[in-house]
Amino acid sequence: TSQIEPTLESDETYNNTPTNIVPEEVYWVGGSLILICVFIICYKPIRNKLWTQTMKNPMIILIAIGRYDNDPDEALVKNVGAILQDLQGIDNDIKNTVSLFQDTFNYVIFPKYDINAHIKQRW
Repeated sequence: TSQIEPTLESDETYNNTPTNIVPEEVYWVGGSLILICVFIICYKPIRNKLWTQTMKNPMIILIAIGRYDNDPDEALVKNVGAILQDLQGIDNDIKNTVSLFQDTFNYVIFPKYDINAHIKQRW
């Protein structure tokens, strides 16, 4: 048998293995990573848009009861189990709540409160 010595031309003809081949798995992993990144970036704005409700022209009803009747009603004592004492410091709560909703959020509060005057606490 005679062997033919390969020539330079025949080496180029039979060596058809490209050197820049990327395995198919790399494409799948890369594509998956890109999809995950797109999902993470887009998920929060879409979620916020779907689950957020916008409030327009809200009405705030602020009624603070801080003073109670002195003579205990038997039904009230029976239901609550104690005589209710007047709440100390409720004026500060009302002033802060009015300031938050009226001054900060610019909402309309009912009933109207003048936080510099006497605040009604018995209804």
